[in-house]
Amino acid sequence: MAEADRFIAATWTETASGFGVPSWVLLAFGVVAGVAHLIGIAEFSGAPLRLTSEFVAQHIAEAFRGPAYLLLILCGGEIVDRDTAAGVVPKVAALGAVVLAALTAFGAAAIAAQVAWGQPPLDPVLCAYAVYINFGWHVFLLAAASIAIQVAVRNAASTGAFSGAPAIRDVFRSKWFGMLVAAAFFLAVRVLGDAPFGPAAVRYSGMNGYGHYLGRFYASGLCWTAFTVLLMLSVHAWTRGDRSVRKRWRLPEEIVNIGAPAVVVWAATAVWICVNTGGEPNLTAASHMEPHVRAGVPVVVSMDLTVDLYPEARRVESGGSMLLANTGSEPIRELRLFFPREVQVESVDIASIVEPVAEPGVHRYVFARPLRFGERVRMDFSLAWNDHESGKDRNPPRLVENGTFIESADILPSFDRDPTLETQGLGPTRIRMVIGTSLDQVAVGPGSLLREWKENARRYFEYERDFTSQFDPRSKAPGSVSPGFSVHSGRYAMTRSRWNDTVVEVYYPPEHGRNVGSMLRCVRQSLGHAARSSWPYRGGLLRIVETPYRGEARVFPHTVLFSERREFAFDVGRGAGLDALCASVADRVAQQRLW
Repeated sequence: MAEADRFIAATWTETASGFGVPSWVLLAFGVVAGVAHLIGIAEFSGAPLRLTSEFVAQHIAEAFRGPAYLLLILCGGEIVDRDTAAGVVPKVAALGAVVLAALTAFGAAAIAAQVAWGQPPLDPVLCAYAVYINFGWHVFLLAAASIAIQVAVRNAASTGAFSGAPAIRDVFRSKWFGMLVAAAFFLAVRVLGDAPFGPAAVRYSGMNGYGHYLGRFYASGLCWTAFTVLLMLSVHAWTRGDRSVRKRWRLPEEIVNIGAPAVVVWAATAVWICVNTGGEPNLTAASHMEPHVRAGVPVVVSMDLTVDLYPEARRVESGGSMLLANTGSEPIRELRLFFPREVQVESVDIASIVEPVAEPGVHRYVFARPLRFGERVRMDFSLAWNDHESGKDRNPPRLVENGTFIESADILPSFDRDPTLETQGLGPTRIRMVIGTSLDQVAVGPGSLLREWKENARRYFEYERDFTSQFDPRSKAPGSVSPGFSVHSGRYAMTRSRWNDTVVEVYYPPEHGRNVGSMLRCVRQSLGHAARSSWPYRGGLLRIVETPYRGEARVFPHTVLFSERREFAFDVGRGAGLDALCASVADRVAQQRLW
């Protein structure tokens, strides 16, 4: 008990020495600057965004990282400037207390700004996790490491490790040099942002939470925590009172008892990260939905597909059949199929085809008899895609626990490697798709919903779409417009409206319904403008689907994808929010006229 009391007293003394008037001034400045930054970034293309708890959770580190670093540099230098005889642990604890106080001030200021901005609902638990765990863990490890490094430098100067004049040693022992070391360390961490010191950066989504990022977050956090503990133990051993080199490194029993588990945790988590962290997915863009009329490439006449989504496992299985036709003047003697790199090809079966010849990244099949003009052939296939839990994701991620969005290029074979190929002619005439997903989720696919049912603790939806009357062979889709289709799964609510003979549907999480009414009004207004133009919308169906994380709006036939952080986050009751929402909707409805 007496030892604990001495430790608490030493920590309090160290904290009081480091947190003086300059620190209070810097903390106040950081609070004001951080809140101003939060309010300043709460807009997109001139449209105000809602300053919700979700927004605060996502941007709290961005707003307050700079002030936190400056405060740690100042306080750390003052704390280390005291006599190092007490050891490194009380100094780290003292700076940890400073970190805790600063994080509390930053979090309270962010929540106060949200309340003052009039942005309910307030989620203090989410904000506390974002401040103290997501952001605070990183800051505390930086503080501990910077203290250990500064103490080691000062101790080395004191014990003669640095040769030279006493004035040189005094420079190394000064608090200003310690602050410079801390600043250089923090700067290096920021420059090497892809390999941060501390837990890996995580993204928050109002739909998907922290999702699959938490595995990588905790693993990297434990790895760097164990490393920091080992660093602190090394410096603590160095700064023990006995200055003889031989005895200085004779570690006491308590250091060994802490260090051995730290080494095990560090090694185990490092191995886990190396094994489970894959490279950036490099998916060959499939162009199966791009219409072709050229020698050697068939046209997809119809598709009967089954897509099974397993959101919690982040796995998708796709299969079914494609009816292919030769609409070109030359016979087709072989067929080359391209698959996304990470997709597992379970089987491909094409009638009248002899033994396939494998090439890297390509499956090549030779017809026993060339496919002549007007002839058709059926291709059956089965694919699977597992997204590694901690691997790097596309931006934004696709396979997530709530709000999965995949497109046709992710789950079907294609006939071209080059996604920029300009094409002409007619596309597929019919798509029939059965989508299976979790029992608590709604699946959205191309076309009209024919039926839905529950089976084997899963939920199934059957969709069908006929593209014959909508596709215009003159169209050339711009970058944000895909000639394929999209598949979605999430815990969605759906609101339906009509404009003349067009059915308008919006899919969104129930808690994100604040902009749905305004969105429907904007759609009806845009359809009315299109009806008075020379090219009115004739699709009969128009869907808007909310997707998680940040991303540009995407357009597929009869489907518009809006991000939870943009169109669904516009503050339609403030400033130009409603005008920006209607402008975005009008632009996407205009793009729909390509079909």
